[in-house]
Amino acid sequence: MFELLTTGLIFLSLIGGLGLPLAATAPFDPDERLCFAAVAGGLAVYLAAWVIYWCGLPPLAFGALPVIAGVALGWRRQAVWELFRAPEARRLAGLWLILAGWCLGWLAMIRSYSGGEWMSDWAEHYDRARFFLEHQSLDTLFLGTYPLPARPPLANLVTGAGLALAGTGFPAFQVFLALFSTLSFLPAALLARRFRGSLRGDAAPVLAVILMLSPMFLQNTTFTWTKLPTAFFLLAGLHFLLRAGRAPDDPQTVCAAGCLAAALLTHYSAAPYVIVLAAWWIWQRRGDWRQPAFWRAALRPALVTVVLLATWFAWSARHYGQATFLSNTVATSSAGLTLLQQLQLRAENFFILIVPHPLRSAGYEFVEQTSRSGWWRDYFFNLYQTNLPLAFGSGGCVVLAVLLWRQRNRIDAFWAWFISGTLLLNVATMFWNDRWGGMHIGLQPAVILGLAWIAANLPTLSRGLRAWLALGLAVDFGLGIALHYRVQHLDFPRDVFSNYLGWALRVEHGNATWINFYVKCSHNLTFVGDSGIPVGVLGTLLVVLLGLALRKAYRSRELPS
Repeated sequence: MFELLTTGLIFLSLIGGLGLPLAATAPFDPDERLCFAAVAGGLAVYLAAWVIYWCGLPPLAFGALPVIAGVALGWRRQAVWELFRAPEARRLAGLWLILAGWCLGWLAMIRSYSGGEWMSDWAEHYDRARFFLEHQSLDTLFLGTYPLPARPPLANLVTGAGLALAGTGFPAFQVFLALFSTLSFLPAALLARRFRGSLRGDAAPVLAVILMLSPMFLQNTTFTWTKLPTAFFLLAGLHFLLRAGRAPDDPQTVCAAGCLAAALLTHYSAAPYVIVLAAWWIWQRRGDWRQPAFWRAALRPALVTVVLLATWFAWSARHYGQATFLSNTVATSSAGLTLLQQLQLRAENFFILIVPHPLRSAGYEFVEQTSRSGWWRDYFFNLYQTNLPLAFGSGGCVVLAVLLWRQRNRIDAFWAWFISGTLLLNVATMFWNDRWGGMHIGLQPAVILGLAWIAANLPTLSRGLRAWLALGLAVDFGLGIALHYRVQHLDFPRDVFSNYLGWALRVEHGNATWINFYVKCSHNLTFVGDSGIPVGVLGTLLVVLLGLALRKAYRSRELPS
């Protein structure tokens, strides 16, 4: 419990302490400034961590960041105080705290990762954070396979800064990255407000409840990889781009450019979204292409983008050459296939992405195990995490389909382009012969966006559809959350691999559980779930947090939009 609190405070001191002074007087609405503060804080920590790494400074140098944050907060205390006097900012910050507490409560249940075919990525990102912190050799191969350029470094550098201050133990890494992931709620809430339009009520509390009961969101938050930090920057970039005026040097446009560049620096799965949004922005301004003033004004967002991307790509190209662009899994796994084979592979993967595995043939050999609870957990895990429709939830996918049908004639050109473009380009990055579906590769931002749309349109739903959504959330909680974390809470003896019990673990609980626990033991790691926090205490905390969120969602009907 102490590590949860201390690491949480360090996270707030870095992201909030560095971001709020920069964002407090930005020309945005109060809740937008809060989101911008998280973006600015994340980028500030990233750039500071890069400088410390480039200069070869010891981890002790990170101690300057909380000091700088404290001085900046003191200098800008009046502006920060005025920001939090705004009801919109206070409401959004309060909802984020409830959501963050909920996610940390479930994180504290995990003693070993498992689920479907998710293996080892959690350890790779921990090793990458320590790579920068400990100035390891540039020849380091992560998981014995991937060189450093196979993944971009933003989230690893930011979490590395947290480890420098909180200690390099894995629990601190879990907490810091989970909190970083929950920031994706902030831009999603802003987009939900935009979707709600003139309808009365605040959509953010409803969205918070939906995300708390979403297996997709919760599992991606507590599994230590960088998909939801990427979604945070992407959704923030989308919001600010939609809010921007036509002038390229509008502050919203510049902010959007920085967010999208940060998304690319967090995970390469952001590329489809960045390509679609950049192409739309340029095409919409085609009438200004012949105006020199347009290109002069466009220099500011272009410069922000280039400078941010150069911090990684220029350095990596210097040290790794072509591996900077050719070592990621999309490039390496697609090599050797003809164009026809590439197209056939993507067509098959698109079918598997859309059609859930109970409705088609699927190879269940990899999740075979004698544990019935473990088998059913994997069965539903592979619905919520890999299939696109069911990633919205068992009730959410139906509600979303109804809303799309009702509003089919009101979907403007931008959203038609954005939905189709990002979906097709994401399928293009699915480079392997899939068994379950590839939603988890890069479609989390799209799913969160869809959930925000559902939350915004809740007042337009009939009583029957609302009941269906509520029932679906209850089913999702039972089958996708309670069952999943019950299995991850299982405690195995650490000497299990020293004798025949290692094989027995594999037979009883499946291949993924066996491999993940082996990685944990071979790295000699402890998890937050090993700290011995009583399940009763965690359960009480979770019930209280869910009750608070439900109360705020109920009361939000009377709040101004």
